[in-house]
Amino acid sequence: MIGKTNLDSIVNDTFGINETTVSRLVTTPNDILKIMKMFYEHKEITDETLLARMKDSFLNQPITEYNWRQGLPSGFSSAKVYNKVGWDYNPDGKYWNYYHDAAIVEFPGQNRHFIVVVMSSKVPYQRIRQLGADIEKTFLSHQ
Repeated sequence: MIGKTNLDSIVNDTFGINETTVSRLVTTPNDILKIMKMFYEHKEITDETLLARMKDSFLNQPITEYNWRQGLPSGFSSAKVYNKVGWDYNPDGKYWNYYHDAAIVEFPGQNRHFIVVVMSSKVPYQRIRQLGADIEKTFLSHQ
């Protein structure tokens, strides 16, 4: 509705997301981290109903043809994982050409949270799930 150039300007100028072009679907882990941090702190989001719907979509993504929570979220067992994925599937089923997973990980019992951004190429989602399990194991072992 507002045009690709205007959308890119809003993302860059208003939110300080400078390494991203929405019109070309190009971004960096650093910009994804900034976006996830904005979502977590939600200073820019004042509509509580919208915020609740967004949290729900990050936490309870419906399983469609693919299980979009098969990566990072499935590697954690004691944390809430709010995530979004980006992908390009290889139809031979052996791997995803690209499988990007960005997550806000909350350990409510420890009152701790952090953000994880994974951008991968030709890596099976099982390795990303294992990364989540390894992060959780390391985090909990240092409590």
